Amino acid sequence: MIRAFLECTFAIEKKPIDDWKASPTYSPCAPQPVAYTGAYPVMDGQPANQAQIQIAADRWRRIPRWNGHIHAIFGPFHALLKTFNAIGDLFANIIPWLIEIYRISAKRQDWYAHPGDSRQLEAEYPQILTFIYGSAAKHLADYLQRSPSVFEINQHMMNRAKKYPFCMVIVLYTRFAEVTKMMRKAESLGERGCVELYFTCLRFALPLFAMTHKTDYVRLINDYFVKWHCVSPAFKEIYRHFLYTQLTSTGFPIWLDLFMEMIIMDIRGYCGKVARWGLHKKLEYVVNQIPKRQRTGNVMESLRSGEQKEKATKSRTHLTLSDPIAVFE
Repeated sequence: MIRAFLECTFAIEKKPIDDWKASPTYSPCAPQPVAYTGAYPVMDGQPANQAQIQIAADRWRRIPRWNGHIHAIFGPFHALLKTFNAIGDLFANIIPWLIEIYRISAKRQDWYAHPGDSRQLEAEYPQILTFIYGSAAKHLADYLQRSPSVFEINQHMMNRAKKYPFCMVIVLYTRFAEVTKMMRKAESLGERGCVELYFTCLRFALPLFAMTHKTDYVRLINDYFVKWHCVSPAFKEIYRHFLYTQLTSTGFPIWLDLFMEMIIMDIRGYCGKVARWGLHKKLEYVVNQIPKRQRTGNVMESLRSGEQKEKATKSRTHLTLSDPIAVFE
């Protein structure tokens, strides 16, 4: 499957070059088309890893076919989702303890540890982090008999972490959670996002992927940093302006793979998930009409995520500092 995809990508990349060379205005001294820099499929982590393995194997053939022509890239949105899942794996023992006061059922606790969409979990991270930092601030204020500074709170947490292993685990959890916030911020900084901040977050997340045996992302990140060091300035400009983010209709940057997921969600909302006779005609019509339609709420939501089986009234929607968490006392 991946090999067929790479062959198709290679053919798409090769066609504009052949057409340019066959044109009557062709000249070796003329500016080259963008296709000369290669093709850049942006994929989920696992397909990108398999594509990289195929490209690496092709590189050692007597006559390489794809080397230098195809650059498989993993999307930032899926990298963030993998980071959340890795945090859920590494801190599986403490996550139920942190959220059991408002996420009661085991199914909901597992959803928190292994989300299907990182945007859903991001809404819960701020209250958990505020709860942890607020608890540390409250206990330190009781000890000092005054309001502590941010530096004092951080120093208090670090001192406790040096003495008690459980405190160290909580502090480590907050640090990796902050990495996810930084990674999301890298999407919206500037006109097209901040690539440098995103790469910094990947460096912080790399030990997390290694500890949780996410070998596909360990390979992808290391290979990509090597490639980023060696590629031409043209590749870097293409990545910064076209492959990292896309602009929405309101001019707001979102990650390219998230942009793709939203397009698929819109199409499935109108066409469903089952292939039927005449689907290709319906797809052409829907793609043409989606930008012209006003939002009508969650259209055919059951086709996208399934029907909700449980009521939400069992869960609490807020936390207070009087709740029992005293690891920094």
